[in-house]
Amino acid sequence: MGILVFASNLLGSPSDSTATIRCSGYSKQRDTWIALDKFHHFATSALLVCAGSAGIHSLDQSRSESLACGIGFSFSLGLVKEIRDMKQPDNHFSWKDLVADLLGMTFGIWIMEHW
Repeated sequence: MGILVFASNLLGSPSDSTATIRCSGYSKQRDTWIALDKFHHFATSALLVCAGSAGIHSLDQSRSESLACGIGFSFSLGLVKEIRDMKQPDNHFSWKDLVADLLGMTFGIWIMEHW
């Protein structure tokens, strides 16, 4: 489910969990540390690390090489999503989302290390 949520966010469909605040004629998204959006970032990043790592490992690469590819895959998609958000008029780049991505990647690394 995390990939579907990530893909829908990347393609630009609005998230039902995002609240907006109207201030001085523009809207700004509320960016809290504890939110469904942060869980989506965490879960999607963990899933992308695991999927990317397992996919590369199935091509007869070492575990460390495949894990590095999974981490790079997950991080680059998370960063691209935030840059895309920054370029939208009613959106912004969220460091909190990137922190949730990094925590999810850490969890994905832990899963792959114990797999």
